[in-house]
Amino acid sequence: MDNPVDLLRAKEDWLVERILFYAREHGYAEYTSTLPEAWRISIAGLIDALSPAFEEGAASGIEIKVHTDWSSDPVAGFGLQAARRHRERGVDLGMFLGLFVYYRQAFLDCIRQFMPPGEERDSLEYSMLRLFDRMNTAFCSEWAGHGEQVSNARLAASLRKMTNEKNRYLTFFESLVHPVIFVSHDGTIENLNRAAARLLDENAVHGRDYYACRTKGAMASLCGEAAVKAFPWLADALSPEETEPGYAKERLVAFPVSGGERLFQAWTCKVPSVSGQFAGTSIFLQDVTESLRDQEMILKAKEELERTFDTISDLVFLVDDSGVIQRANRALADKLGLLPADVVGRTCREILGCTECRLQNTGHLSQEMSVTYPNLPGRFMVRGSELLGRDGKRIGRVVVSRDVTASDRIRDTLESIESKYKSIFDHAPVGIFQSTPEGVFLSVNETMADMFGFGSTNDMIRYYMDIGRQMYADPADRGALIAEGLERHIVPARDVNLVRPDGSTFWGRLRGRLVRDAQNRVMYFEGFVEDVTGRRSAGESLARSEQLFRSLAENMSQGLVHVDLAGTVEYCNDHFCDLVRQSRDMLMGMPITPLVHEEDKALFGSIFGQQACFLPGSRFDLRLQVHRDIRFVLVTPVAQRSGGSHPQGYWLLFLDITERRMLESQLLQTQKLEAIGQLAAGIAHEINTPTQYVMNNMWFIKEGVENLKLALEACRTLITGSEAREILTVRETDLQIPFYLEELPPAISETLQGLDRISATVNSVKQFAHPGHDQHQEVDLNELIDKTVTLSRNEWKYVAEMAVDLDPNLPRVVCSSQAIGQVLLNLVVNAVHAVMDVSRDANRLGKITIGTRNMKDRVEIRVMDNGTGIPLHARAHIFEPFFTTKLVGKGTGQGLFIAHRVVVKEHGGDIGFETETGKGTTIIISLPVDGGGEGVRYE
Repeated sequence: MDNPVDLLRAKEDWLVERILFYAREHGYAEYTSTLPEAWRISIAGLIDALSPAFEEGAASGIEIKVHTDWSSDPVAGFGLQAARRHRERGVDLGMFLGLFVYYRQAFLDCIRQFMPPGEERDSLEYSMLRLFDRMNTAFCSEWAGHGEQVSNARLAASLRKMTNEKNRYLTFFESLVHPVIFVSHDGTIENLNRAAARLLDENAVHGRDYYACRTKGAMASLCGEAAVKAFPWLADALSPEETEPGYAKERLVAFPVSGGERLFQAWTCKVPSVSGQFAGTSIFLQDVTESLRDQEMILKAKEELERTFDTISDLVFLVDDSGVIQRANRALADKLGLLPADVVGRTCREILGCTECRLQNTGHLSQEMSVTYPNLPGRFMVRGSELLGRDGKRIGRVVVSRDVTASDRIRDTLESIESKYKSIFDHAPVGIFQSTPEGVFLSVNETMADMFGFGSTNDMIRYYMDIGRQMYADPADRGALIAEGLERHIVPARDVNLVRPDGSTFWGRLRGRLVRDAQNRVMYFEGFVEDVTGRRSAGESLARSEQLFRSLAENMSQGLVHVDLAGTVEYCNDHFCDLVRQSRDMLMGMPITPLVHEEDKALFGSIFGQQACFLPGSRFDLRLQVHRDIRFVLVTPVAQRSGGSHPQGYWLLFLDITERRMLESQLLQTQKLEAIGQLAAGIAHEINTPTQYVMNNMWFIKEGVENLKLALEACRTLITGSEAREILTVRETDLQIPFYLEELPPAISETLQGLDRISATVNSVKQFAHPGHDQHQEVDLNELIDKTVTLSRNEWKYVAEMAVDLDPNLPRVVCSSQAIGQVLLNLVVNAVHAVMDVSRDANRLGKITIGTRNMKDRVEIRVMDNGTGIPLHARAHIFEPFFTTKLVGKGTGQGLFIAHRVVVKEHGGDIGFETETGKGTTIIISLPVDGGGEGVRYE
């Protein structure tokens, strides 16, 4: 087996932990040292005492024999020394022996923990027990060998020694210039030195708080008070969670004082007992207010110096006498592509490529000289100065190198620019000059000399001695230019008539400015002259062309509008303003889309996105909403482009086709009516001829029947015999002669009445369809209404009852019988359609009434029905062309529109309506008797 002492030394930390465990477990830690290191020293001394017993051959002397000399036994010697120290500190024998038992237990636990079971371990355990018994016996013998008097004397000596040590500690503690505070585990102040007490009481004396004494004018002792209450600014430092036992935590705390605060560096350390319990906290404070302020000022000064040093654009570096760079600014490092730290410590030769320093000192400063560094591009102007130490001796040199490469380039550039400016001045496309206020040229360029017909600039300068009189067609022009320049400092572009030496004139555009000196005196006038004769001619041509275009646009018979890509009006001619009945001021800047009918806005909006609008001749059939009227237009869009494929705007040409559309519709209606009229006239003619035959024959039959009746009555008077009379009577009865004589006359009368009606109907059709009666003439409206009722009988007889209320005193009216007849027929047909749905639903006939009234200089016609009435949404549109409320195929939307045009436009009358939903409608027509004046529409 190896020496067991090696095992014990290797497990020294384990042994310390073990004995501390037993001490805490059984209450010995409260009476022992609070420092774990003291326990380590005790364990190490014990191992050293056991070491000789395990040397080779020494294990046999471990047994305890009678009359053993403990003073010569090294193992027992440790026990004797321990007994004396503990006895001098006042520890009784029982406490010492009890703790020593657990020392022995800790060593035995170590052997059992780290050695395998077996004879060796058992032998070592036995030897360890016997050695601890020897130490135990030795210090018991030592303890018993001294009397009480000796023990008391030694104890007193030990107490005096401890008192002296305490006084030395207290003197040192109170003499510290830095505040120190001990806080117990319950947060109360256990002790604090004078420096700490003076934080709260400037009159605090040494030892006051330790001895709890009171001095005149001083505060009571702080010991026993809550530390947080006395020093609230240390609350965070006193928090138990802030530090771990045995470790000092450093923090900066602020102590509020009058007019500011003092800063302290605080070191806080938990003081644990050996049992591991929190025994208290020690706080060491150091006033760092001034040092931090000084440090801050130094840091600011250093930072400012560093920034200044690094912001210098020149290359600045410090070298010692051996040529090693001690410091370099960022400009040098950036120029080299290195960090400043990479430059320091290297020689000038290594960094810059210099072989020797060629700067010659003149006093402390050297003369500036031009230098090129092999390792840096460009040329530098270098100046150096000596760097002196505190003793005034030279320790190096500060070198400042200014890169003048850019300056060289700028100088070269300026020379080049000057040369180019000279070339530009001489060959500029406009004339450039400088002249005195008196009228003499100082300089002119070649362009100006050539403009006035001179071979050189010098010839022109020598020629003009009075610019106003010699160069200006009107010398007052130059005076006006100079006066304007004096007032505004500049002369804006102005066209003046200039004269060449040969007497020819041209228009020149002149602009310039007055140049003054520091005393605001005029030095010279400089400006530009440009020959604008051709431009003025082109401008005049352009103005004439623009005037021609504007005249064409304003006088064309179509509306012309220019809009931007958003559809905003930028131009419109007068015809378009008349078309939409708005002024140009109102139209300019407004979107054009609101002028388009609601149903056509989608089509109109697609114009700008369709490629069709770019094709020549593309047209769009649209409607414009002009107040309450509808205007039909053909829109021809033309995209305006400016050098690219994308349009910049659109020209829109509006052709008003409303009248054409109306005429086309009217022509179509007229053609239809003419065809129907011709057909009706032919049919009427064909019906009229046989009707005349039948009527003539019926009249003949009527006369014959009457004559036969007279003849029969004459025969009856001639027969006198009764038998003959009876025979005649029987024969008449058999032949139903009485019946025929009674029934034939009324039958013939009814037949003639029917034929009269057929004849009247045929005459009405012929008169209504007869062409050539479109001129205005006096017309009996009552008769025209009767004929219209007769003609339309087939329309209304199955759905309505027709009533006429005609004024017998109605005067004849100057009008077109054919046009007014057409209006009346349309109104009757509309009334029939209005009552048709009501009569069908109610299973009864509707009622239509036509009446006339004499209104002195006007007559009034009313066509009234008890139909459905006009819907509210349609009332504002019933007189618009092509507007209808009927189903598709039943109405064209032309009836009331034509009626309005005929009554208002052609006859100067009025047309309106009265309506109530569900009760019916009355159309009211008012016509002037003499047929004069244009009427208006009312509702």
